[in-house]
Amino acid sequence: MFNSCAEKNPDRDYLIINDLCLPYGLVNMMARKAANALVTLGVKKGDRVAIMSPNLPQYVIAFQACAKLGAIVVPINPLAAGPEVSHYIKDSGAETVIVLAAFAKGPIDVLKAGNTPLRNVIAFQIPSVTSEVETGPGIHDFNEIVGAAAESEPDADVRGSDVLMLQYTGG
Repeated sequence: MFNSCAEKNPDRDYLIINDLCLPYGLVNMMARKAANALVTLGVKKGDRVAIMSPNLPQYVIAFQACAKLGAIVVPINPLAAGPEVSHYIKDSGAETVIVLAAFAKGPIDVLKAGNTPLRNVIAFQIPSVTSEVETGPGIHDFNEIVGAAAESEPDADVRGSDVLMLQYTGG
């Protein structure tokens, strides 16, 4: 449905956050690039991808990227402590986490511990809150990998009956 709306209304506002308005066409292109970046990291249909972010455009783009691949989104509260993050990763089987850089320490610690399926931590920055992010194996910069990715629609057999999200709550 998203692809259809983006094709029919590329200039229509899709994402509105405060004064920022992003049209369908632009978000679709960014989601395609993000999806292709995930593919280069080995993400495929059915894989779990955790997203740790407040309500930001990158959350929506990452969500749409997963939907394009048939990857299963695992939203995690960005304020979750290390043990909670580890539990969610283990329980869901997430191999990749996309996280606002300010909250990347928890997932990076989980990655380094090596006792979960986590293989990739992808950190993104926002201009108003930049954070230093540790570097190392399995730690990626969102802008770098998405910037280098192809703009084409990923080749994935996604169906309406596929699981899209495993919802975790803190309650």
